[in-house]
Amino acid sequence: MPTYDATAAECLIYTFKEGFLSRLAHDLKLGVTSLSVTVETEPLAVRASFETRSVQVLCFRRDGRDDPTPLGALERSQIESNLHTDVLASARFPTAQFVSTSITPSSDGFVVRGALTLHGRTAEITAPVQRVADRYVASVTLRQTAFGIKPYSAALGSLKVRDELTVTLSVPAGSGP
Repeated sequence: MPTYDATAAECLIYTFKEGFLSRLAHDLKLGVTSLSVTVETEPLAVRASFETRSVQVLCFRRDGRDDPTPLGALERSQIESNLHTDVLASARFPTAQFVSTSITPSSDGFVVRGALTLHGRTAEITAPVQRVADRYVASVTLRQTAFGIKPYSAALGSLKVRDELTVTLSVPAGSGP
């Protein structure tokens, strides 16, 4: 039963801007730096735990790619403060957890179903998992409002983060079925 932390597992969160002033903002790539993913082989199951306070801004994104423009320390600090305080409420909800309920083979990998608890609410999610080189990669689109999270907005709503965001989780392929 292998268990992976952030040295072997990677959880990325992609946010997308919208609104009248969205051209002044950035899509973001965030990373979870404190997590634990356990893969059980008999029966096949996955458990994961993520510390919400460990979510950090990795970079801006432009046109679906990482933007090489450096992120200033003040801007990074402000974004992360808003994220931890206003969006994730990390002091009140320090952990997000996922527990699989079924894992089934698919034509190009697996389909993992399970319960994600985030911001004090639990919702069933389904994530396709594909083998990419030497890793298994799961990707899922989540709606923040499904977990009682109000997407960040500023300037009276003319600049905001879209409700839908994408989360990817990858682990070494040696851990899978």
